[in-house]
Amino acid sequence: MKPIITNREIAVYAVYLLGGIDKRIHTEDIAIKCFELAPESFSWIKYKDKIDKIVVVNSLMDASRPRYGELLRGRSGKGTRVLRIKEFGPAIDGWELTEAGINWINNNKEKMAKDLNIQYTSANRQEAYQKLRRFLEHSLFIEFKRNNTIINPSLVEIADLFRCSIDSPRTTWEKRFQNAVQLAQSVENSQVITFIKELKKITYKLLTDEFGD
Repeated sequence: MKPIITNREIAVYAVYLLGGIDKRIHTEDIAIKCFELAPESFSWIKYKDKIDKIVVVNSLMDASRPRYGELLRGRSGKGTRVLRIKEFGPAIDGWELTEAGINWINNNKEKMAKDLNIQYTSANRQEAYQKLRRFLEHSLFIEFKRNNTIINPSLVEIADLFRCSIDSPRTTWEKRFQNAVQLAQSVENSQVITFIKELKKITYKLLTDEFGD
């Protein structure tokens, strides 16, 4: 019997394959990938060679709903309408995995590859490891591993690690922390996750001391 895979699951898997762990993927790129993975599920009824973008968008929206686990975050279409999660600023077209989505991927990526009859590859995991190298090799993380604590880091050091300036908007800082946590989550490195979350608390205190609320 052919395995039952929902369109929203395929959409989540497509976002993962396109690198949606730490960046937004445009709806049209996701549509192409969904069609590649399961053309019969994402095509027009009469013209089977055409991608039905409405089906793709509905699948993405379903995957972002609480009743389906909020596996994705994002929106489709033009404009600057504010997202339901407002702390990340004006909305642009694109979708990315949430922490719940990454957990789902970690538990289902090999099964999805098998059910969709494609070869499983660890390329996304290897790419995530490469992006995490700057955290693993940074002096703040080395200190954390040695002492299990972060001792008096400066905003300059933290900004260097997260590749932003000390006076970046809070939305930028929040997005940097979120992306870093999700990268670590995607390779199931709990030590890096703990480090980033502790560093986030310290950073926000330093920012408040330096610039106020």
